[in-house]
Amino acid sequence: MRRFGFAVGMLFGAAAGLFLAPRRGAETRRAIRAVGGELADLVATPFTELATAVGTSLRQRGVRPATLGSCEPTL
Repeated sequence: MRRFGFAVGMLFGAAAGLFLAPRRGAETRRAIRAVGGELADLVATPFTELATAVGTSLRQRGVRPATLGSCEPTL
């Protein structure tokens, strides 16, 4: 839950910075892409860790890989 709060805070802070600091269009788009990439990484990491942990746990319990499908993230 802390990571979610951090991500939301980062998103609002980045949005405020983009709107309050005057830049040319190309510079603003680059900044938005950079923030978007960072936010995507921040959000994807916990889900990647969860998918890996679930896959490992199921394999340790003897669930056959054919019934699991892929536990790899799709991002």
